[in-house]
Amino acid sequence: MTRYIWTDKGFVDASTGDRMAMPERDGICLPQIITEQFEPFISPATGKQITSRADHRYDLAASGCRVLEPDESPTNGKLRNKSFTDKRGLSVSDEYRDYDKSTKQKETS
Repeated sequence: MTRYIWTDKGFVDASTGDRMAMPERDGICLPQIITEQFEPFISPATGKQITSRADHRYDLAASGCRVLEPDESPTNGKLRNKSFTDKRGLSVSDEYRDYDKSTKQKETS
């Protein structure tokens, strides 16, 4: 296996001094950039307006919170409590629109 070392010419073969071969590229190699739009929202922890991902990170750190992953929720992040959603101007998820906890418990008993 060839061993390369760094010199003022770049990486060179340690035994021969030849420059390391570089593959040909079609244009400039750039990292992938996230371009999706960020929807501003009110932080549930602090009540402040969050307008960017950086604001969100700072708000989470300041309030000692973290983002809840969908697989950590028993409903996978979907909302089923009608009184909770009504208070916050949200809507119940489609799977739980006809959900009534009292009737489901009675049926299984």
